[in-house]
Amino acid sequence: MRHFALIFLVLNIVLAQQTSAQNRNRIRIADKEYSRMRYFNATKLYEKILNTDSSNLPVSIKLADCYYKLADLRNAERLYKKVTMAGYK
Repeated sequence: MRHFALIFLVLNIVLAQQTSAQNRNRIRIADKEYSRMRYFNATKLYEKILNTDSSNLPVSIKLADCYYKLADLRNAERLYKKVTMAGYK
């Protein structure tokens, strides 16, 4: 039973690190799309990041900004509220 728990723990750590690395790469690409004013492309990438890490407030702000620039004010407002309620400064 201990071996199973240890294997489970190691697998969780490995998967978490892999997801984190994927998110860092996605953030880099999304930020590049954002800086090139390709807001629609950036929204898709930021959304994928938030699907795996919903507590990433800087990404939430960038996604809200994208929505705002695409005139999707409902989604922009929803994310700005989320960030404000979380106390992000």
